[in-house]
Parts: sequence; C-alpha cells; structure tokens
Amino acid sequence: MRRFTAALAAFLLSVVLMLSVARADVTPPEYLGTGTPTSSTILAGNSVWTGFGGDISGAPSLVSVIGLQGNTVRSGTPEGGDYWGWNGILSRWDFYRPSYTPTATVAASTNQTLSGKPTIDGIGTSGGSIILCFGQTNPIENGLWQQNGTGAWTRPYYWYTGTAYSDGMLCFVKSGTTYGNQFFKMTGDTTVDTLSETWASIGGGGGGGTVTNFSAGNLSPLFTTSVATSTTTPALSFTLSSAAANSWYGNATGSSAAPSFNTSALPASLIPSPSASTLGGVESYASVSHQWINSISTSGVPSSTQPAFSDISGTATTGQLPTSVNDALYRAVAFQFGNGGAVLSTGVVNATAIMPCSGTLTAVYLISADGTSGSATVDIWRANAGVPTSSTSSIVGGSGTKPSISSTTYGKDTTFTSWTSTTFSTDDVVTINLSSVTSIKYLTVELVIQTS
Repeated sequence: MRRFTAALAAFLLSVVLMLSVARADVTPPEYLGTGTPTSSTILAGNSVWTGFGGDISGAPSLVSVIGLQGNTVRSGTPEGGDYWGWNGILSRWDFYRPSYTPTATVAASTNQTLSGKPTIDGIGTSGGSIILCFGQTNPIENGLWQQNGTGAWTRPYYWYTGTAYSDGMLCFVKSGTTYGNQFFKMTGDTTVDTLSETWASIGGGGGGGTVTNFSAGNLSPLFTTSVATSTTTPALSFTLSSAAANSWYGNATGSSAAPSFNTSALPASLIPSPSASTLGGVESYASVSHQWINSISTSGVPSSTQPAFSDISGTATTGQLPTSVNDALYRAVAFQFGNGGAVLSTGVVNATAIMPCSGTLTAVYLISADGTSGSATVDIWRANAGVPTSSTSSIVGGSGTKPSISSTTYGKDTTFTSWTSTTFSTDDVVTINLSSVTSIKYLTVELVIQTS
C-alpha cells in the first residue's frame, strides 16, 4: 500500500510539473530550501521544491527526482531565491539566480494592516495587487506584499519568507499619485520576514509623481514665463516681451552688469570705428551750403568741402551756372520823348518797343535830355503779341507808385512799391505812357532788365 501511495504521489507530481512547465505564464519551480539534492532524492523538511503560485507545494517525506520529467538535476548547492530552469541543450534542470526588477502596483508610505483592499496613494487595490510597503511600524514587514481580496495579505511567490536579497535591489512602482512611475531601491541586505527592509524612491521612470517646487526662472525683460499645472504635469510657456520703440538691449556701463532695454542713443563705446573694410559708427554732421562730405576719419568724423571744377563733369547750361550782381546779364531798353523844342504833352508819343529778352525789371531811369529842370511821371504798359493801348495793361497797377522826377533833370526808381508785375517775356511789347509833365522838353526813359 505504501509503495502504491508513493508511486501515485510521484506520478501526480510529475504531471503537475509537466503542466507547470508547459504553461507560458508560469516560471519554473523555485528552490526554497538549504539542502543539496542528490541524484535520487530531495530531503524532506525545509528542503522543499515548490512551484510559483502553488503549482507544487507541501513538504512530502520523499520526492523522486525522476518525477521531474524523468531528468537529472545538476549537482550543486542552491541558495534561497534560486530558480530551477530547464536547460534544453544539456537536457537537465539547472539552478540559477535571477537578475530582474520586480514590479509593484502601488507603494505605501504609511503603516498598513496587511489585509483587506485599502486605497493606497490614490489607487484602490484589488485582488492580486502587489504593494511595496516602506513605511511599516515594524520595518521587517516592509517589502512586497500581494493583496488577496478582503483577507490577509501574503508575500508574492518571488518574495517568499526566508528569501535572501542583496543591497541595491530595485522595484518599479506602476501607479500612484505620489509614487507612480518611480523606481525604489532597497538599502542593505535582507532576508524576507527576518531582517528589516529599507526602501526609498530614487526617481521616476519617465513621468508621474507630484511636482512641489517648479520655478520658471526670471527671463525678463526678454521673455515672460508662465507655468500651468505646476504640481502635476508642469507646462512652461514663453512669451516674447514687447520692446519700447527705437530701443536697444545690452549693457553700456563699462563693466559687467545685467543687460536691459535702453532708449538712449547707442554709445560710441558699443560702435566700432569705421575702416576701409568695416562698417562702423559715424558722427552726425550739420550740412554746409554748397559743400559735400568728401571723407570720414577712422574715428567716424566726417568732413566736407566745396566741389572743385575738376569734380564736375559734363556741360553746364546757363541756368545751372551760379549768378551774382557782378556776373548777371543786364539789358537796357530806352524810350525817347520830344516835342520839337516845346514842352512835352502827356500821352503816348513814339514810345513803344519790343522786349528782346525775358527778365526782371531792376531799375527805371528818367532823364531830362536837354538839361531843363522839371517834373514828369510815367506809366509802363505791357502786352504780349500785341500793342498795349490802355492803363489796363499797366504793370504798375492802380495802387503802385509810378516812376517820376520832380523839379530835377534825373531820377531813378528801384523799389517798385505795390506794382502788379516786374517781369517780362521775350517779345513783349512795351509802351511808356507820359502821365504828367512840367517844363521838360526832351525826356529819356530807360528800363534795366536782368535777363533770365
């Protein structure tokens, strides 16, 4: 009967192991004991082979190695936490120590009762949730726990009681308002449920968590900054500031200082001196009549001079040449009055002429030709392409002062007060009208024109 029972147990164990290995989501069995397997038996007691998730459990008094798919086990001394892995090349089960980072659903910073389905770090736990405890009152209770519905929590299969882990072990926490998406690191060696476990966050795995002190910095006056959702997922915005009209940005203090906007003129210290190949600062220069800028010094000071005749090319016209009183061209048009030795009568008597050029009247002379002292007043009539015959053609006008002499033999008028016009065009017909006369027998009237 005993032999039948043992054979049946070995067969069932073999079937379970075969099914366990065949499942894609089941890791090979883990050795939790301290003994050395032989080629025939595994000792009972604390030298127990167990599968993840309870596929194989218990403490049988005798388990045949042949039950492990009928293959041998590599001789050696496994340690707590080692895995059994099937070596297909050598067709045997081998021991190996895993190198992996466990993952927790949430991390608990406060003491937990290690039971039920509490909300931790903003996340409601449920059956199968893995909790990383790092704030237990008893630090031996820290580490990884698996939530099992409303009942007591248990250690997950990879964090069994008695498993030894070394300093530097990492754990990734997937969820949570404060600790979600962060890595935790264990400080110091531990044996689960025997020694204290000390865990602390070492940073994020790409985001999450809470930002408690985010500063955009001071970028004024070039930019203004703003921060949205500063305690969760900060979003930093930059806006280019407006500058005052005609301002420049920099530092002109002569020593190190923060730059600023300035509306004053750019100082000479910030402008390079010009050279034959470098554009630099040039001083302002007040214009000088009839001069041009002919040079700029290396310190940016311009100078000017009047152009020489050698600086001018081409042929100048009369209108382009400079004029002066001495250089101007003048023409004189004379009119003679006579009455056969008798005193002159008023009116128009042989006193009409054609203006040979265009120009401006500059003087009117009245001369008693025979030296007789007397008085006379004249009016000047003008018409173009016709002979003026009335005072409506007068260039003196009704309110103008007419040229005259009084009790003398000579007179000159250059003021032309209130005259209607003093200009003439070429081919104008000009007539002198003797408005009044006393004692004078022969009178010469001469008009002086500055040509244009």
